[in-house]
Amino acid sequence: MRITHMSDIHGDFETLDTALAHVVKEGTDVLAITGDLIGPVFDSKIAVNSNGNTEQITYANALEALAQVRPKILQQTQGKISTYHDIAQALTNNSSNAPLELKAFASQYLASEELASKRASEQYSKIGLRLADLPNGIEVVLIPGNWDMKQITENKILRPSYIHKTSKDVKGVRFAGYGSSLGIPYEERPIDLTIPFNSDDYSDFLLGLDSPEQSPEIVLLHSGPRFKTPYGFSGEEYAGNAYLAGAKNPPALMLIGHMHNFGIIREPNSGTVISSSGNVGRFPNHNFGTFSEVELDDNLYVTSITPKKVDGKDVKVFDKIQVQ
Repeated sequence: MRITHMSDIHGDFETLDTALAHVVKEGTDVLAITGDLIGPVFDSKIAVNSNGNTEQITYANALEALAQVRPKILQQTQGKISTYHDIAQALTNNSSNAPLELKAFASQYLASEELASKRASEQYSKIGLRLADLPNGIEVVLIPGNWDMKQITENKILRPSYIHKTSKDVKGVRFAGYGSSLGIPYEERPIDLTIPFNSDDYSDFLLGLDSPEQSPEIVLLHSGPRFKTPYGFSGEEYAGNAYLAGAKNPPALMLIGHMHNFGIIREPNSGTVISSSGNVGRFPNHNFGTFSEVELDDNLYVTSITPKKVDGKDVKVFDKIQVQ
């Protein structure tokens, strides 16, 4: 089985198109996407009319203004009004006696949320159409990342491939996935539209996989285990590390996103191969995209991983790693 692993597209459709054209040409069995499909969904600065004067503020300023009054509103309504969306609506209500400046922040928050929702849906539609255009022999599985929003689940084309918090049999192999991640940069998108992440829920999901009823062969995570390797993994350990270290029914392969660099390791206790494909989406200081091709034998033993670099309209192999 060949699995093409992509992650962190961040709305870079030009690079995605080049990568997908290469995948169609070379062939693959499964395209696995480990989150962060979309990019920014509204302008970083928004106009707010405060006491007759229009000023440019960041979305984070509007969020901070609502966060300051949130504890009081939670107490007054006994938790019935809790989301930032509902708080903003309450503040902009005609009967609200909130200060004009706070009303302006709340009004702009709602406008930004509406715009973000629309732009996210547009980006998911673009990605969905591209995936629907793949040859029939290529199956797709995907999970959300911390940049992704709830509109991903509303897209009819993407929904059959969406395996967040669930599992799916693809060509006789069971895939399971958990998206989103810790450390969501809320200043880039409205909180109430993101895919919720709960560390306890995440840990429970992973532990639930280690059972005869579940025991998927391949797991997709956006925020996965952390290891130091020659290829660039670094940082603190996450729940995935503990899951693999003690698993009785470990997966053969774990594909992770979020890290924006390529990395691979075979976890010593479980034998699970953990692989990050880097990022399809380009950045000012990282003007190329990456993805990888994973080869598994008939016993689902990972034999090799080939990272590929998308540089303009060219796709180049920059390494081929025989997995020990």
